[in-house]
Amino acid sequence: MDRRSQSRRAGDCVPASNDLAPWFKLQGLTLDAIHPSWFADLAPELVVEARKNFLCRRWLAIRLSTISPLLFGAPAPLRHAEAQPLQSAAWLEEALADTMDCAFDLGLLVLPGLVRTVVARADVMRLRSALGAARYERILKGQPDSLFRAHATGADIEPAIDGGAAVVERLTRRGAAELMGYAASVHPAWGESVRLCFERRASEVAPAPCLDPDVVEDCLRLRATVPEADLGETA
Repeated sequence: MDRRSQSRRAGDCVPASNDLAPWFKLQGLTLDAIHPSWFADLAPELVVEARKNFLCRRWLAIRLSTISPLLFGAPAPLRHAEAQPLQSAAWLEEALADTMDCAFDLGLLVLPGLVRTVVARADVMRLRSALGAARYERILKGQPDSLFRAHATGADIEPAIDGGAAVVERLTRRGAAELMGYAASVHPAWGESVRLCFERRASEVAPAPCLDPDVVEDCLRLRATVPEADLGETA
């Protein structure tokens, strides 16, 4: 589900200088995509509803200022050296429209053989649902996804396991680590934004990234240009 593309609202409530405008926009994108687990005392459905209301979004942002002061604290005017990388990374908004799908892509890039270890029918169906039928079939046939042809690693760095839920969790965890590491290398604010999009516990125990940032960037830029059907989300 495209959660980020809905955002043109939060962070839009504070007049911003030209340098700060990308910062406040990123706050809004993050509010649209944040995982409800970051608000442990709120039911997930309340977080979803709160995103739809201007004042509630401000309330959520204020609460996040203690969790993520780097992104949601009151920012001082950015120096040009700090603002320029944030402005230059605007293309990430489209590439990261669905952070979970990005995590699957990057997890598969690091662990290309993991999916083929799952054989139980219930686990296979769970994987097909999570990864998308077209992408899943290409992996089974040994056909590299269009996103990975240039940079496929060809070897897993973690032992294979059987069980669809466990495989989905491992792919997500690995891909999230790669995504968070890359985003932080682009700009600390983007790193915070991506971190908040994943379940809180998972983000706190994420493994160290292992992919070269250039490889991750190539995959994300392709995500911004390849049609959705090519990414494997439709049968």
